[in-house]
Amino acid sequence: MRLGTPDFIGEKLREAREARGLTGTTLADLLAVSRQAVSQYEIGGQTPAPEIMDRLCSVLRLPRSFFLRKVNGSLGTLYFRSRASATKTERVRQEQRQKWRHRIVAFIARFIEFPTVRFPSFRIGDPLDLTPSEIERFAQATRRFLGVGDGPLSNVVLLLENHGAILVRTSFEAGALDAFSEWSVEDGRPYIILNSDKQSAVRSRFDAAHELAHMILHRHFQSPLNPRFFKQLEEQAHRFASSFLAPAHTFTSSFPGRVLHDLIELKKTWGMSISAIVRRAFDLGIVNRFAYRRLMTEIGKRGWRRCEPLDSELPPEEPRLLRRSIDLLLSNRIGDLRLIAQLGAGSLADVESILGLPDGHITDRTVARPTARAEKVSG
Repeated sequence: MRLGTPDFIGEKLREAREARGLTGTTLADLLAVSRQAVSQYEIGGQTPAPEIMDRLCSVLRLPRSFFLRKVNGSLGTLYFRSRASATKTERVRQEQRQKWRHRIVAFIARFIEFPTVRFPSFRIGDPLDLTPSEIERFAQATRRFLGVGDGPLSNVVLLLENHGAILVRTSFEAGALDAFSEWSVEDGRPYIILNSDKQSAVRSRFDAAHELAHMILHRHFQSPLNPRFFKQLEEQAHRFASSFLAPAHTFTSSFPGRVLHDLIELKKTWGMSISAIVRRAFDLGIVNRFAYRRLMTEIGKRGWRRCEPLDSELPPEEPRLLRRSIDLLLSNRIGDLRLIAQLGAGSLADVESILGLPDGHITDRTVARPTARAEKVSG
């Protein structure tokens, strides 16, 4: 009789495989088993033999305990900002890692009091009926709710963290995905996840404002994943982000002219890419269609679609809330982060990656035994 692995949970294998971005066939090859065997492991038809289990833990870089405990949980709607080349595998990988992120945050929340969620909730109706002027109005109402004026925002990420959002800037290992967001049905918090592979500070900042738009405009939309609506929802989020970052009146009065060189200073002022500034000027009627096309053509000729002036000088806005929370747990010996694996949230190295922490930030430090203290932290 061939021995298997008692208490093995097939759902956790599929979750881990997808979180690692592996197909069933690829995993089968790495384990030196058949594709049918992997399928049977995942659906519960059979469990891995001890030697296969050892290889599985090694290949997926997860402890045995990860696969032996069922963890319930569900995701809200995930809004992906992505290019057409993004694959389903890339999106599924981020979905599974987002589940792990929820479990990590839930563990931290046992000991750390996060800022209260204070986001506006507007009566919007059907988002598909929104006009540009209405989107502008909601963007400015969001600014007022968050307590900022009509001038440039110093730090969008910190602003959203201080109002209860969970923000992470981490590598997606997928160039076609820029960011995604979710209003969690589990803890009632908005999550905004930014791709740190995008080195431009202003584009990453725009991504944060873009995902904020989904949390404000599309939070209650009934059919957000219908591909027929994707382009329209993305255009709305772009318009909201532009208006949120650069309110019409103050932006218009600061616009210097129609020469690209003049727009470099405006980039520093508003924290927006030159391309986004030109588009904002067009949307507001500051430049006509002819001037807009001329400016965008010139941007392309100068190679600024990939790298603009100041991109290497402006530092990206880095989330602080989760990093400070982890540091508080470690420095005060609160909680035992080694329990993360048992909670189904990957390894300690995964915690670092999923929260956007540097390699070794947790794994190079001693995790002490827990105490019963609780702390409050802000971004």
